Amino acid sequence: MKTQEIMIEKLLKIIEEKDKRIAELEQQVQWLMSQFKLAKHKQYGTSSEQTENMQLSIFNEAESNFDISVPEPKLSEVKAHYRKRTHLTTDKLPEDISV
Repeated sequence: MKTQEIMIEKLLKIIEEKDKRIAELEQQVQWLMSQFKLAKHKQYGTSSEQTENMQLSIFNEAESNFDISVPEPKLSEVKAHYRKRTHLTTDKLPEDISV
């Protein structure tokens, strides 16, 4: 009976140590994930891509120079065309070669 109690105590001690180790590892994983998110934000965040106000006006150039009075060109339908079928390379192989 006494040896069984000793075994139970040893097993409980081992379980307690494992629980502590699991808690430490979970804390380490949480810290590493936060470091990963921080590094990702530093690399791709808004602070890494700053633009000047005048730089964005480059993209509005076509819209600012657009003349509304000019009519849009009329679209015409184009007849569909088909490509010739290319011959397979098996057509060109000698007959003594099996495919």
